[in-house]
Amino acid sequence: MKFFFGILCGSLTGLLVAFSIEHLAHNLYPLPDHITKDELKVLEAWIQEISPIVFFIIIAAHVIGTFGGALVAVLIAHYKPWLMGGIISSLFFVLGIINVLMVKHPLWFTVVDLLIYFPAGLSAVYISF
Repeated sequence: MKFFFGILCGSLTGLLVAFSIEHLAHNLYPLPDHITKDELKVLEAWIQEISPIVFFIIIAAHVIGTFGGALVAVLIAHYKPWLMGGIISSLFFVLGIINVLMVKHPLWFTVVDLLIYFPAGLSAVYISF
């Protein structure tokens, strides 16, 4: 039971942290008034033009969210910490794949973003000992 509760709490914590930091990035660099999230082609063109700082904030959100989610899952469950960290990392990795498939991002962002989930989650497991 603690296993599933750990996964649930870790997932929710990680998502809340990541979305909170991403919200900060969206407040610092809001969409122009003439662009809506429904206009995919216009949105993708705008994404190619925004500052790299925004991308670094988003990557930081994904790292911190994955790290925090894995840490919470491990600390709650006290059961097979590497498995817990791997599950949370895998969940965030799948969400990252969905993100980069839905909206075209710069190649460097896609590569870096998809490479950070497992080191972030497993780092949380490592420091939890």
